[in-house]
Amino acid sequence: MTKTSASLVAILSGMIALPDFSGHSRSVELDGQTRMIQYCIRALPSPETELGTVLGFIENCPHGWLPANGEYIRRELYPELYAVLEALAPPEMQAGAQR
Repeated sequence: MTKTSASLVAILSGMIALPDFSGHSRSVELDGQTRMIQYCIRALPSPETELGTVLGFIENCPHGWLPANGEYIRRELYPELYAVLEALAPPEMQAGAQR
């Protein structure tokens, strides 16, 4: 393993991909205007919605939600969401899996 690839593994081990719902985008007619639905994942704890829930919102994700677009998040920034997503990942993709 090269120094560069070892660094990449170390960086990625603290990151996890959000679910990707970007292919499910659709538009809706609202007040005579066409608006896009954006799927978002609950990223911060809330009494209203369970962490990791994915819902569609008109145009933008509200506070406490992230776009469900397949981007990677860092464990340090969203530790609770990271734990939820890691628990849902297949065993071979979870932290500590033999590589």
